[in-house]
Amino acid sequence: MSRILIADDEIRITEALRRLLELEGYDTLSAGDGEEVLKMLSGGGVDLVLLDLDMPRKDGIETLREMRRSGHSLPVLIVSGKGTIAKAVEAVRLGAYDFIEKPVDDERLLLAIQRALEFSNVREERDLLRSAEKGGAEEEIFSEEESLRSLAERAEKAAKQDLPILIRGETGSGKEVFARWIHRRSERSRGPFVPLNCAALPDSLAESELFGHVRGAFTGATRDRRGRFELARGGTLFLDEVAELTAPLQAKLLRAIETGEFQPLGAERSVKSNARILSATHKDLREAVAKGEFREDLFFRLAVVEFVIPPLRERPRDLRRLAVEFLRDRFGRSAPVVEEEAFEVLAGYRWPGNIRELRNVVDRAALFAEGGRITPDDVRDALPSGAFSTTAREEKKGTLRSARDESERAAIEEALSETGGNVSAAARLLGIDRAHLYRKMKKLGVGGRG
Repeated sequence: MSRILIADDEIRITEALRRLLELEGYDTLSAGDGEEVLKMLSGGGVDLVLLDLDMPRKDGIETLREMRRSGHSLPVLIVSGKGTIAKAVEAVRLGAYDFIEKPVDDERLLLAIQRALEFSNVREERDLLRSAEKGGAEEEIFSEEESLRSLAERAEKAAKQDLPILIRGETGSGKEVFARWIHRRSERSRGPFVPLNCAALPDSLAESELFGHVRGAFTGATRDRRGRFELARGGTLFLDEVAELTAPLQAKLLRAIETGEFQPLGAERSVKSNARILSATHKDLREAVAKGEFREDLFFRLAVVEFVIPPLRERPRDLRRLAVEFLRDRFGRSAPVVEEEAFEVLAGYRWPGNIRELRNVVDRAALFAEGGRITPDDVRDALPSGAFSTTAREEKKGTLRSARDESERAAIEEALSETGGNVSAAARLLGIDRAHLYRKMKKLGVGGRG
């Protein structure tokens, strides 16, 4: 069911449009001004906007501009009066799909909505295929850890065999990167790589998303639409978080894998697809099978070959390399330097979010770093609160840390004494950045003046 946002400050018009659209099977939302439109769009779930141009706070033109700046590409129909024709033309230039003049002709409006949604679906399908063709070619697997190098060697052999592969690993450990890597080394590398996140599928749309539908299959199905299984023909279908599929969909997926064909929603004939299936999960599927949460026969079909990606906390050498790579990717030659002690802090964290969390933490630490250096304090500030607890290992380090802190405190106090308490002069004397010295002084409880 498509959801339409009606943006108009006249309640009478909004109610009339709402009744018309709901009788046609559409779900509706309403907003009385441009600010409200943008707020509602930020929550997602809207397929099309009916936009009046004369609204308070933020008019239709500015609302449309802000939508495009924010990356909202959903179709917009302008519904406005005669006096705003010039503005309507401008709105179409900004990307509005069509202009409907008030008073609204119901049949013309409904036809425009149908065409706009069809256009949006075609564009979405085109973008998906273009993305699939690119296949994440920029991503590679490099590792200094023997466990991951050995895994990559075995995966490269399996890639050539055209068998289903199950990839298991914690959230954020790089399962999709690994799947794309396998696809590029397979005989299907020239075909599309089509990903589908099973955990993000609403129950009402899951079957359509996977197998497609024909026009009229359900309310809002205004045209035929190919599913991911068909789009992946000749290539690879990647089912991320496959354990989240419902029992009915598991049964249909099993049949599609076994027969190489499936039936789109509402269709009378089956469609064939030779897509190779790569799947991934953070769960133990054997345990899910034992609990009756996942079909055993589907598990055996998906896990002909199985790989387990080790979590980041078990790959300390990769952690250092990845942190540096992330900084270079974002900042290029101006990337800040990570101090050795900051690496020690990174290595002491367990990384439940794995590589995805590391990238996030490194970005945050770099944002607040001063003097082109990321310090241990920058890393601690970027990590979740309560990320560390005292351990025996930390206690052993305590004596060394205390001795180092005392030595640094003495050197800073001596430099401040020689410069009459001037921090800038003391920093030059010590050969470090002033901001770095300020942080050291705050950490060690040393006073001074600017």
